[in-house]
Amino acid sequence: MKYLQLVIAGLGEKDTFLRYVAPILKSGKRIGLRKIANAFMAELERRMRRHRTTSLPFVLHFELTNICNLRCPYCYTGRGIYETEKGYLAFKNFTRVVDEMSGKLILARLDGYGESFLHPDVFAMIRYLHSRNVVTSLSTNFNTLEPPNMGQLVDSGLDYLIIAVDGADKATYERHRVGGNFDKVVENINAIVATRQAKGSRTPYLEIQFLLFEGTVDQLDRMKELAALLGVDRFLVKEARNEKNAEVRKKASRRVRPCFWLWSVLNLSWQCDIKVCCDGLMERFSFANVLQNGVRGVWNGSAMQSARKLFTENTSETRTLLAGCRCLSCYKLGSHEASAP
Repeated sequence: MKYLQLVIAGLGEKDTFLRYVAPILKSGKRIGLRKIANAFMAELERRMRRHRTTSLPFVLHFELTNICNLRCPYCYTGRGIYETEKGYLAFKNFTRVVDEMSGKLILARLDGYGESFLHPDVFAMIRYLHSRNVVTSLSTNFNTLEPPNMGQLVDSGLDYLIIAVDGADKATYERHRVGGNFDKVVENINAIVATRQAKGSRTPYLEIQFLLFEGTVDQLDRMKELAALLGVDRFLVKEARNEKNAEVRKKASRRVRPCFWLWSVLNLSWQCDIKVCCDGLMERFSFANVLQNGVRGVWNGSAMQSARKLFTENTSETRTLLAGCRCLSCYKLGSHEASAP
């Protein structure tokens, strides 16, 4: 079992690389020169700070639903402050987006502010991505499936399964994962490990994710032992957001490094609105809706180009267009801080 710790919620390119490189390699999928060339161009355009891109995003983060079976006290959904219409991503909208991106798409992550396994078409969506040679990842609380579902899960072609477990015992886990069942989660992890082994499958890559905060810090050593006992591939510790980490992010933002999300990642709510990053799914601000003008049209739309301009210029026009966007608070950069492209 491997061990990995992310200091600040994994939004940066370094954390993303560290987290996904092993599952991508273990997936056995051949990326292909066309996709590699597009990813290379996206990174080049980011470094050149281009506002309008010739490349398309090579990572898709798609929220299947914002409905959850748990009521975790530190989660926006669990606390009931996610003031967005509840619903499920339509399968036809899902395939439409994937088809438009499939020639460039390397990685897809199917989760957001809900429990993805509640979606009635979740296995069909995973199979659809698998048929198009896209590495697919999903994060879950693992409370809604039953052991008999594990064969279907392994056969679906899912490459990377992130299982959120915030407590090494029943009392701690169920205090922080309100409505969850610790014994059921452990049973399901044992079942997926056994099913994968019985089928002789390398996938899905199994990761237990543990959120480290004041209420769980004393559980860390026991969680490592539990993860090793359950036989998963990786135990990942992710530090929850707090004042210390917020200050680290604030200092990092002063380094004038273009945000890789704006050049590489298409982040969509279940309604197909483009959001700024994984944390931005709950925000009212949307760059555009891909169902209206397609991925290529909105990827170079006025709002997306304005967000990229923050790294070269910070005009009143740009700030007005991005009013309510998290980019304005996350990256307070001005033209005096960075050179034009």
